[in-house]
Amino acid sequence: MLSLQKGKYLASLDKSMSDGHIVVSMTSYPLAERYEELHYHENPHISLVLAGGSLEKRKNLAVERLPGKITFYRSGEDDQSSLSVSMLLLDLLQQASNSLDGKKHYSWVSDIEEVLRGNWDRRLSLNALSSIAKVHPVTLSRQFHKYHSCTLGEYLRKLKIEKALTLIKTSRQSLTEIVYECGFADQSHFTRTFKCLTGLLPHAYQKL
Repeated sequence: MLSLQKGKYLASLDKSMSDGHIVVSMTSYPLAERYEELHYHENPHISLVLAGGSLEKRKNLAVERLPGKITFYRSGEDDQSSLSVSMLLLDLLQQASNSLDGKKHYSWVSDIEEVLRGNWDRRLSLNALSSIAKVHPVTLSRQFHKYHSCTLGEYLRKLKIEKALTLIKTSRQSLTEIVYECGFADQSHFTRTFKCLTGLLPHAYQKL
């Protein structure tokens, strides 16, 4: 049986980054490719399907993995799966915490986040937001981007897509109705933004 080391997969590796403990990789599997050789991974890992999908066959069990599906794989000889999951998630949370250590958090950032979340469907000017934050518009724009790694406009689009995700799953509205309720000018703009932020087309997410 083939043994795969940490960060190694049967697929072709597109991107990979590591801090010495956790490895994050993006891989691509050719369409209709079949992998018959039995294998296991030496390290437990979490897999998220971004696009496409696969059918995994294990003994008498077949598992279909579609976009948005998250799967935990334990290591080949590890019977402590629940403990492995806990340790892996704690590791990920620690790394996320460390990555924020270098970002100074200004008190007004939380205020602006709250305003944006409460008014995601309204047009808010940079000047209006800077008045709320009591900082210069240039300072607000620059520091907000440093903290969130996106502009105010991109942050608002994320909030609109979050709202759309909820409506798609909980309401009986059509996608066209959701497009306009979430403040998008047309369906093509909504579809492009939705695909960019989720990796899925709205109709594909609706069927999950």
